[in-house]
Amino acid sequence: MFTFPNFLLIEVISFHLIRNFFEVVGLFSTIAFLHKKFICLLFSFTIIENIEVPKLLISGQNYYYNYNNKKNNPNIFNDNGREANK
Repeated sequence: MFTFPNFLLIEVISFHLIRNFFEVVGLFSTIAFLHKKFICLLFSFTIIENIEVPKLLISGQNYYYNYNNKKNNPNIFNDNGREANK
């Protein structure tokens, strides 16, 4: 009957333990990496949705237009930028 050498048994067991340890560490690091990426993507989409670029551009243009008209013709516009009732 063949007996397995002791040092080989120890090497095999330690190899499997080390490999399992690194597999678990790799799995957790992968999960953490993907989770971080997912959170970043989630926040970037949220920021993009919340900014609403066209509204910002339009409001900026309206502000600039109203400011220039108030400066040139102060009596035409009231405080809200709308034409005052004559």
